[in-house]
Amino acid sequence: MAAGIRVRVSEDRHLRGALDLGRASGARALSLKDSLVVPKRLGHVAEVVAGDLPGSASTKLNGTLDETFARRLAAAGCATIEVGL
Repeated sequence: MAAGIRVRVSEDRHLRGALDLGRASGARALSLKDSLVVPKRLGHVAEVVAGDLPGSASTKLNGTLDETFARRLAAAGCATIEVGL
């Protein structure tokens, strides 16, 4: 887990459950939508997903959105990032 991020264990458990469901159903991608999620949390989600399923994600406009962040999400399988204004 990235330094400084507090995440309830249940959130990660539910996220892993969604990944398992996607794999079991034969889904080709996973789309994570929450336009209010901050990039820091989305970065943690990318660590949990770790490329298990390709997909997309949404986040809110933030100064931490940069090339490094985009590459981190891409490495986790994220092909599209939607940014809420």
